[in-house]
Amino acid sequence: MMSDEQALLGALRELIDGTIQVTKTVKEIAVLSCDYNISTDELTTVRIYWQKDNEMVLAVMSGKVKVWPEYENRTFTDITNNLSIVILALRLSDNGTYTCVIQKTEKGSYKVEHLTSVMLFVRVLTNANTMSTSIHMTLLLLFSMPIKSDKWTEKTNSNRTDFPVPSITDLGNPSPTIKRIICTTSGGFPEPHLSWLENGEEVNAINTTVSQDPETKLYTISSELDFNVTNNHSFICLVKYGDLTVSQTFNWKKPEAHSSEAQVPLWAILLILLSGVFVITIGSCLAHRPVARWRRRGRNGKSMEMERISPIYTASVETAG
Repeated sequence: MMSDEQALLGALRELIDGTIQVTKTVKEIAVLSCDYNISTDELTTVRIYWQKDNEMVLAVMSGKVKVWPEYENRTFTDITNNLSIVILALRLSDNGTYTCVIQKTEKGSYKVEHLTSVMLFVRVLTNANTMSTSIHMTLLLLFSMPIKSDKWTEKTNSNRTDFPVPSITDLGNPSPTIKRIICTTSGGFPEPHLSWLENGEEVNAINTTVSQDPETKLYTISSELDFNVTNNHSFICLVKYGDLTVSQTFNWKKPEAHSSEAQVPLWAILLILLSGVFVITIGSCLAHRPVARWRRRGRNGKSMEMERISPIYTASVETAG
């Protein structure tokens, strides 16, 4: 459904050159009228041509319909509604001026019976601020350009859809000191270019990809960047399309250094102290055991020696007696 802002834009365009204007958004349906009626019986004697900027779109000859490849499976004609063509799933590339040509036989040859043009504007849905800006620019162009100026057609028919502000996402750490981030934006036109900047200078990115939706013709772009986490960084992801740019900033602050004491948990320190006390106690016990045995052996040895000496001493005393 056309918004009030789009209706106003269409009305302003009609004031300029009188051409029929149709304004739609991407993926909507456009009905372009040829503003001419015929009966079904006349289809065999009439040729109907629809073309866009001198390229064929659809033709009806001898009652048979032919659709050109770019519009195949999404374009058909409505004979009962002013010989209109209906275009489904609109794309940005559908922007342009469509011309309907009606030919009728006269004296054995076909001659132009009717000719009309319809200007189709296809845009992406925008917020109120963007649409208000578009209306403002349209008014400026309206009162600063001569009517039917070629510059008007050039500016209003330019295919450009604004990209949203990029988003930057953390992809983790490929290695302990390296972090990887990715910058992405989508839904814009024309083809964008993405670059990473730090301190005003471009830095090398990895895995930069650009893709285009085959139906809407809108672009998606993404790019990854690796950086060293041991330094502070401020990166700008800059996306340029046409003469416009959008950007996003990513700031990184290196982790703060901690003292060695703070890095060791308290429970670990206590465990180390207890282990030390235990080791000292065990060592002390083991060191005293050999001394005790030596002393016992010493006493036993002395006792045995005394036992051996005593009989000799006794015998000597008896002999002396």
